[in-house]
Amino acid sequence: AECEELAAKVELLNTENQNLRTELQQLSDECEKLTSENASILVRLFVLVSE
Repeated sequence: AECEELAAKVELLNTENQNLRTELQQLSDECEKLTSENASILVRLFVLVSE
């Protein structure tokens, strides 16, 4: 019984770990996109300010 409980916990933790890895990848992708967008906005801002 104890072994089965531990196996169930391992399975649950593995699933949670995979979900967190997926979420981390999505957030990392979004962060990269926003960083790039921010850089583009800053370039446009500097162009407007220097006119």
